[in-house]
Amino acid sequence: MALNIEHHCEADVALLERVAATAGLPDGDTLLILGDDYHDGRDAGAFVPRVLVEELRGSVFKKRRHIAWDHAISLSKRTCELSLQYPTYGAYILAHEVSHARLAHADLPLHIYCGYIESCLPAFSGGTISDAGLFPHERLHDVVGIAVASQVLGRSAVEVEIG
Repeated sequence: MALNIEHHCEADVALLERVAATAGLPDGDTLLILGDDYHDGRDAGAFVPRVLVEELRGSVFKKRRHIAWDHAISLSKRTCELSLQYPTYGAYILAHEVSHARLAHADLPLHIYCGYIESCLPAFSGGTISDAGLFPHERLHDVVGIAVASQVLGRSAVEVEIG
């Protein structure tokens, strides 16, 4: 398993490599895209398995079909900037996305099902549920993100910077 990093902004690469190793990248090659304009202020990070990239409508991942990778993670420019000031935040976001990658690698149908629920629930709830952070699978990935950030940078740093 290899981590290939594509830079579009300043980031603490050594920290991100430690986080990725601690979080446990799935088998295969993982592409980590730092600071691409894909997020447009919406998300801190994103993940897609290679087998699903063709299903996406225009994305930072689809633009990179010519590169060999099995899993791709993108961190927003804002996440990269914040992680320089608040390292635990960057560690948490990356570990959260690696957790998505591990789930998709272990059980792709479950990963797809979680994405389907996330995409449909706002409409099904009449717009009352729109915060993806409230979904159970996202909370699970948050727990993993906090745990890995704590392992890498210490629980006290996480408590100070994240809470």
